Amino acid sequence: MSHQISIIGSGNLGTNLAITLFQNKFVINSIISRQIKNAEQLASQCAALAGTKIEHIPDHSDTLFFCVPDDVLTDILANHDFGNTLLIHTAGSMNINVFKKHSNNYAVLYALQTFSKDHIADFKNAPVFIEANNKYSFDRVQQIAGKISLNVQELSSKKRLELHTAAVFACNFTNHMYKIAEDLIQDTDLDFDVFVPLIRETTEKIIDIKDPARCQTGPAVRNDKNTMDKHLAVLKKNKALADLYKIISNRIFEQNRKQDK
Repeated sequence: MSHQISIIGSGNLGTNLAITLFQNKFVINSIISRQIKNAEQLASQCAALAGTKIEHIPDHSDTLFFCVPDDVLTDILANHDFGNTLLIHTAGSMNINVFKKHSNNYAVLYALQTFSKDHIADFKNAPVFIEANNKYSFDRVQQIAGKISLNVQELSSKKRLELHTAAVFACNFTNHMYKIAEDLIQDTDLDFDVFVPLIRETTEKIIDIKDPARCQTGPAVRNDKNTMDKHLAVLKKNKALADLYKIISNRIFEQNRKQDK
């Protein structure tokens, strides 16, 4: 089953997906982006044409990947009828039915991974969740997903949204905590590298034990109020961070208390 693919969006996900598909021998017809320079830069990496509008997609493209924010996707789809072209979006939070009035064939391919333009992620070991409106669409998206990932699972829009919400905590919020930590040591003459062994050990321990509650350490677990008060004194000039510290510490303590019962 051959695919003639065009990709709408040249951001973090669009870049990673386009390059990964190209590396796995898929034909990329075109890259569409609002900024022609961005489209041209990505297109040059996967032997594709570049354009700025849906109308620039070649007629022989039979599969369109939408790698854009939710609100941009709905704007793009407005007033377009794609006939039998397979439409695939890559969002964790968008229902598959966004395509219902715009094509007879549509699907979702959502990779549980974090993406950046300057680092092409490994799709092979990332869970990829798919959904489709009919057997034809499902078979096609399953074939594409199976070429780039060793872990492909079917998941409904409702459950995918729940997973995406959880992933924000596991990834986006965690990364923001790293930024907070970096900011807090600005006056110590240390840099972020000091945290690398700690981050690596925390991550490896979670992977090994596979039970976040058992891996939890720190003053909140043991309800060490003396230490927590000292930390809050450090944060006294930043009420938002102090409040965040209290909220998370309370949740850790309550979770640990439930574990002990």
